[in-house]
Amino acid sequence: MGEDGWRVMCMGRETERLGYLCNTLALSLTHAGVDPTLDEQAICAGLLTLFNRNITSAPPLATQHTLPALLAQLVQDRHNPDSLASVAQALRGYLAQLAGCDDPDQDTLARSVPDPGTWSVSQPHIQRALPESLKACGQTLWQLSDAIRARYFMHIRDIEQSLGF
Repeated sequence: MGEDGWRVMCMGRETERLGYLCNTLALSLTHAGVDPTLDEQAICAGLLTLFNRNITSAPPLATQHTLPALLAQLVQDRHNPDSLASVAQALRGYLAQLAGCDDPDQDTLARSVPDPGTWSVSQPHIQRALPESLKACGQTLWQLSDAIRARYFMHIRDIEQSLGF
């Protein structure tokens, strides 16, 4: 039982972290796209601060970060424990374990977690498609949070099930 309590706590932390980072990153990229006074290095410095990440454990990038390379590390890199893909992967794992599944693909809640590792962070996608994916992920996490509450705290599996009243 103690392990389940720990998993619930971790699920909450990962859901909150992923939602916060997705929504904040979406706002940052949207703002950067409409503010011509921001240069790429200022945007990169802000993103590093947001993710609270010093890229010392990863292969070193050049002193001057390019936005697509930095976003690849912060969004897609499953080996970076601070990346969105890594946080989403951990969340899927906790959900599957709590549901008693060996594989996250076996649990409907775990499958509903978006996979930032598949999002494009190339230059043409940074201004529109990536912020849209980030916002959609934030919305999905709100729905996921409601589904977790319904499954584990309301003791029901099928939200659509009527009691016949």
